[in-house]
Amino acid sequence: MQSINMPALTQEANNAVQLAEAGLKLLEEMKDQHYDSAGMFACLALAAEKLIKIAYGLGTHYETGEWPAKKIKAFSHKLDELEPKARRFITSHQATERNKR
Repeated sequence: MQSINMPALTQEANNAVQLAEAGLKLLEEMKDQHYDSAGMFACLALAAEKLIKIAYGLGTHYETGEWPAKKIKAFSHKLDELEPKARRFITSHQATERNKR
């Protein structure tokens, strides 16, 4: 079993939080949607991308014991391919947790 590099994972999670916070701050300060929205959308999109990659990585690690660094990198920005895989891990884990109660 390959262990997770916790400092790197923590840093990625912190980066996602910082990007989300920056995006929300830009949203609050937005005066003109046409001119001011690009930075806000970029920050929120990158935050979401990081969270999806973290969810996929943790789900893969939970099922296989391996951290899928190469697979995550191969997805690049193809979230339309990665998101359903991450969602499958999340929903299957939720179902497992409900059955434990």
